[in-house]
Amino acid sequence: MRETGESHRYVVAVDERSGAVAGFTKIAFVPQQWSHCYQEDTAVLPEFRGLGLGRAIKASMMCWLTADFPRLEQVHTMTTSDNLHMIRVNAQLGYVTVHGVATVESEVGALEAHLPAAGRPRPVHRGGS
Repeated sequence: MRETGESHRYVVAVDERSGAVAGFTKIAFVPQQWSHCYQEDTAVLPEFRGLGLGRAIKASMMCWLTADFPRLEQVHTMTTSDNLHMIRVNAQLGYVTVHGVATVESEVGALEAHLPAAGRPRPVHRGGS
C-alpha cells in the first residue's frame, strides 16, 4: 500500500477497564482521488455488540474526515446482505444502498455434475497417433 501511496485512518474504541480494543473502523484513501474514500472495515468484539459502538466509531470517523478533508464528497462502503446490523448502522449514518452484489462459489466437481454431457468440452489430444 505504501508503494501506491494509499493511506488509511483508523478509529479505535478501547475498553477502559481492560485496555483491550473493543472495536475499530478503517478508511482508505487512494492517491489522486481525494474527493472520495473507502470505508473498508468496521468490527466490534462480540462482548461489546449491541451497545451502539459500531455506529459511534463510524460517526466519529465521519466527524474526523469532514473536518480534515473539506473536498471529500463521497464515502463508499460495503457489507454482506445478511449483515442486517451493519446495514442498519449504515442507514442511520446516512449511507444509501446503490446496488447489491451476490457472490457465489462452488466446488469444481459440483459444477461438472451440472454440465450437460453435450456441453462438456471434449479432451484435446495433441501430437502422437
